[in-house]
Amino acid sequence: MELKRYQIFLSSTFADLEVERRNVMQTLLELDCIPSGMGVLSC
Repeated sequence: MELKRYQIFLSSTFADLEVERRNVMQTLLELDCIPSGMGVLSC
């Protein structure tokens, strides 16, 4: 059986939802998902 890893795009304003976005990102990692989005990328 093939296991799938899902990539989840996170979108939010940067400054006011920083803590919430970090919590969601940590939860996604614990669920073996791949978080992505502008806050995840190093530009």
